[in-house]
Amino acid sequence: MSKLTSKQIEALTLLSSGMTQAEVAAKVGVSIRTLQRWTKLEGFLDAEKVIAQEVVKATVAATAQTAAKVVAEELQQFFSFENRYRLIKQECEYLDMALACVLEKLEEEKDLRAIDRLLKISERRSQLLNLKTSQMDILEAVQCLAENEILPAEMANICHDSMNGMTERLIALGRLYRNSNRIQKS
Repeated sequence: MSKLTSKQIEALTLLSSGMTQAEVAAKVGVSIRTLQRWTKLEGFLDAEKVIAQEVVKATVAATAQTAAKVVAEELQQFFSFENRYRLIKQECEYLDMALACVLEKLEEEKDLRAIDRLLKISERRSQLLNLKTSQMDILEAVQCLAENEILPAEMANICHDSMNGMTERLIALGRLYRNSNRIQKS
């Protein structure tokens, strides 16, 4: 590899920065033909490849740094208190609409299946607002609805009776299961 002159190194640097051959030749003080002859020299070509690799590395590093900065800014904005507050407020509004629909269905159709939806909506709203509430079970919800005259007392009684009957059947099934396991092990 032949040693390059200071003018050739300057020409290499200017060419790698994106200047045209005519601009580089004028800046370095040589003719365009001289510059074109230099670009064909083995040492010049080797140095040009090295410079090109360094330019690519620098460009990739700068692009990665810029991308990381943009992503960090976007994430900071996305996770900002104002944005989180806006999203929580919006979800609470949706939950309130769903709650109104469920209560309407419960009042109009007396559909006891709506109680489960009512509980789920209330739990989600409590989670969003970071409220520490105990989880209400279906019987407590039925009692609360009956006390507020949303659910007629006779329906509340039917619900209590059916839940108690279900509990008794589950206990009996549990005993049968335990007994069958004991017989199989013996």
